Amino acid sequence: MDTREAEKCQAFQAVITGKLLEPMSIGPIYEEFKTKLFDPICRHEGEEVAAVAAETPYQAWDAIKAIKVKV
Repeated sequence: MDTREAEKCQAFQAVITGKLLEPMSIGPIYEEFKTKLFDPICRHEGEEVAAVAAETPYQAWDAIKAIKVKV
């Protein structure tokens, strides 16, 4: 996944991918079960692989569209 173009977008604040986060527990009852926010394997078009923060939803959407995912 290449996020460099997204990081150049206007009002870009941050991007989160599966590479950046450690597995987290899924709730207080099931603390021993850990999962990642984003699966490292993208199985179909439209599957979530990253999250973007920007000043407006429109700017965030532009940054999301700029992320390149290798198939």
